[in-house]
Amino acid sequence: HFVLVPLETADSGKEIVITYQTSLDECAGTLTCPVFGTEADVMVWLFLSYFWQIVSALLIFVVGIVFMVLSIAVRYNHKHNQGLCYLGIFSITMAVWILCQSNMRVFYCRNLNTANLMTYVALMVAPIPLLMFMNDLMKYRYQKILNIAIIVCLANMAISLIVTLTGLVDLIELVWI
Repeated sequence: HFVLVPLETADSGKEIVITYQTSLDECAGTLTCPVFGTEADVMVWLFLSYFWQIVSALLIFVVGIVFMVLSIAVRYNHKHNQGLCYLGIFSITMAVWILCQSNMRVFYCRNLNTANLMTYVALMVAPIPLLMFMNDLMKYRYQKILNIAIIVCLANMAISLIVTLTGLVDLIELVWI
């Protein structure tokens, strides 16, 4: 989260004190390096600093869409081949994670709490299509083991979201457990 603090010429030479509060002990005392300049300078710095992160996320998203379109085309020839679709879902999930994790999200997300929640949800969902892709790739030889791993991922996601949405534990605190 970025906070722009306007400084006047009368503030020149004075000490700037930044006071903030967090409910998470793990994040206490964490503050990124302040950036000084005009508002336009700060916006240009942000754009140049995180531009390639956004471009890479968008490319991964497009690759995921291409994989899913190709899986539809391939499905007509090979009825049981779902691997490209699973790989496409994994790519899209990782692109969502990168976009929600980016410091530029303040410009394209209205609700930062939702973006933060989506970061963790994307990380919890990501192994599922990857495990399904591995299952398809190995011709279902290890289906029992991979299905158990998928069920564990789903249970982890369900428990984490229930605990978070009921307010018992903040989602970021689950990361530290």
